Amino acid sequence: MASSENLELREHRSFQEKYWTVQRCAWVGYGIIVAAALLGFAGEGGVFARAQIQAGSAEIDHPRFARWQTQETLSIAFAPSSGSERKVLLSSEFGRQISIAGAQPSPSRSTATAAGEELVFLVRPGESGLAKIRIKPDTPGIVRWTIAIDGVAVAMTLIILP
Repeated sequence: MASSENLELREHRSFQEKYWTVQRCAWVGYGIIVAAALLGFAGEGGVFARAQIQAGSAEIDHPRFARWQTQETLSIAFAPSSGSERKVLLSSEFGRQISIAGAQPSPSRSTATAAGEELVFLVRPGESGLAKIRIKPDTPGIVRWTIAIDGVAVAMTLIILP
């Protein structure tokens, strides 16, 4: 038989119940964080990690969430048109917090203007084209900026996580 000295008869039951409640709340909180990451709210894959929007006849595939100092890709699918030059204007708000790490294909011309950075891509007349711009966020935070493709501007938001 066990002696009464080894039994924990003087436990603080109310403290223990509060501690269990805090543990269960932490489990729920961690579960929510894991579910959000799997859905794409932390960037890098998942249903909500990327979005597509139309800017005139072009379609833009962009990240909703990005990591600070990590490259992401902004894809622009140009619809067929009669002209060979396709102009992409990234607003000055974009340039303050995000840098361009590269583009594929390389733009034929890149110009810094008061409105932002203008990239000109050559696409064969009557054919569709795809341009991929690699971006790298410089600071964490929320960036609200505009992108204009052949004069048609759309507003975009990027949440940059640390």
